[in-house]
Amino acid sequence: MSLIKRLIKATYLQAFFTLFKLFPVKKKRVLFSSFYGRQCSGDPKAIYEKLLSLKTEHELIWVLNKPGSLSIKAVNRYSLKHLFYLATCEFRIDNCQESHYLKPKSSTTYIQTWHGSPLKKIAQDLDDAFIAHKQDWLLDANYWDFLFAPSIEIAEIFSKAFKIDNKKVINTGNPRNEILGNSDTILMNKVKTSLNIPSTKKIILYAPTFRDDEQGKFYLKLSKDKIVNALGSDYLLLVRLHSNIKHLVNGSFDNENIMNVTEYDDIQELMLISDILITDYSSVFFDFAITEKPMLFYPYDIDKYKNTLRGFYFDYQSTVPGKVVYDEDSLIEAILKLESKEYKESELNRVKLFNQKFNENKVDSINILKQVGLLDEA
Repeated sequence: MSLIKRLIKATYLQAFFTLFKLFPVKKKRVLFSSFYGRQCSGDPKAIYEKLLSLKTEHELIWVLNKPGSLSIKAVNRYSLKHLFYLATCEFRIDNCQESHYLKPKSSTTYIQTWHGSPLKKIAQDLDDAFIAHKQDWLLDANYWDFLFAPSIEIAEIFSKAFKIDNKKVINTGNPRNEILGNSDTILMNKVKTSLNIPSTKKIILYAPTFRDDEQGKFYLKLSKDKIVNALGSDYLLLVRLHSNIKHLVNGSFDNENIMNVTEYDDIQELMLISDILITDYSSVFFDFAITEKPMLFYPYDIDKYKNTLRGFYFDYQSTVPGKVVYDEDSLIEAILKLESKEYKESELNRVKLFNQKFNENKVDSINILKQVGLLDEA
């Protein structure tokens, strides 16, 4: 964004948000946002649905640029309605940082859920190539009242990376992951039906992260023909790209054995129906580990990512709870090996040890909502 555009945006946000803050905060008004209004997903969705199920009296509003068929009250990001509701809500719930120009009133509780446990470096731990973003992250994080974390280890990283008091980081787990700890066959069947997936298919979810230097077109780093021929018709590969790069996809790569599910908002539901996860540096594997299903890691550009793009908080090979492969042939071989009972048992032990360290809390959404003030303690 050019300097002139940034100045215009800053002036607009500050002027109208300051004006709307003259209005009183409306009790029980809750404003939700996920991935900058691109999705209805993650912790904000899980909290929203829990409040709905409890038939609370909260006024529930979404920042959602394309509501589609969802029957929810929604406003476009940075519209005047958005700024008004943001200025007058009692609770604002987001899974990404917002513009620091939108400083809430002291009577608004700002709940930041974040969108994943970090393997790759984030926020103030990034190098100065990200300096413009770092300043915005730093100022916005100053306004947060709560931030969710799934373990003490991740809570410590969040506190340091966002430079916030560790008392604001609540070690409770994430509401979005409550469904992953349960075998909800009704929901699983509902998701498969909505995607027209036969119940007999073995489902592999491929969810790579984005690269900060990706520009122009994005190309899938898998050969469709090779993987389909090797795995056969028993398998269905679901490809779910990161929201930062889904607009770069050059056409569709769907066929009867590969499905592009990038536009499916709720990745937790995709994890629920999947038998295997393949990823690289995405935080998705921290969540998927809760299912105790097998994972494979395909970091085909690890040296560049580690040394040039982001870097990691943990040693990659010794931390990820699954086999690491660097080329497509090895990936296919590893998928086929997962059929072995002995191999599955050894991988399950790795995942259990991983969860003891990074997913130490059994998620209880009711308890979490009480801790942040959305529900009464009684």
